[in-house]
Amino acid sequence: MPLRISDLLARPGLHLALTYDVPPELLTRTIEAATVSDLLVPGKWLQGGELLMTIGLLLPMEPAACRAYVRDVAEGGAACLALGLGHGLPYQEAPEPLVTAAREAGLPLLTVPDEVPFIAVTKAVFDARATEQQEVLHRAFATQRRLTAAAATSDGLQPMLEEWTAATGIGATVLDPLGRQLATAGQEPPTPWNTPTTWSNGSPHGGCGAARPAPPAAGSWRCSRSAPAGCAACCCSPAARTTPPGPSSRD
Repeated sequence: MPLRISDLLARPGLHLALTYDVPPELLTRTIEAATVSDLLVPGKWLQGGELLMTIGLLLPMEPAACRAYVRDVAEGGAACLALGLGHGLPYQEAPEPLVTAAREAGLPLLTVPDEVPFIAVTKAVFDARATEQQEVLHRAFATQRRLTAAAATSDGLQPMLEEWTAATGIGATVLDPLGRQLATAGQEPPTPWNTPTTWSNGSPHGGCGAARPAPPAAGSWRCSRSAPAGCAACCCSPAARTTPPGPSSRD
């Protein structure tokens, strides 16, 4: 499961805190990594999804300059910004110009207390990411084992399709070259090309009262069977189809 900002805030021992009332949807952002920088323009060194930590050593306090700094961080793709607080550090609480700039930019701003070193936050992020990757691998191996076991049965394609759908949530259907269904899982069976359907104008073909079959990709076919009176072409199986029709077959 991806590590979200809300997950990091709930981690015991880190004691991270929000500096303003962050909208809930911003707290669902995924944190991909953690990094530390006190550069005034750190954005170009970011790759996206970072928790960017700083002690604010060079942080400007002029509102315009502070907004430019936060904008650079946000445009660099950071998931959130964290300011380290403590004795001997530039700030013991988040400065109002920084809080205001973060709120205006929609960038979550956290504080890291004096007793929590940045390395502890970094380890928490990368431990969570490692756990997530292990879970993905375990699921992939488990799915592979189930698919292999399903393929080894004598029940054909159906068990494999069911395992595929259970693992991916995506339905699948296998058809033979004639469009006949061999197996399906997780979705409604498709309509074969020779299933009676109605033309786009809503009228059934001919005068027999049956809906005309949807023509295959190669064009429609004339029925070799005797069609009812007034019917130019009748719905029939592929075996009964012979030569391509003349113009009258589309009456």
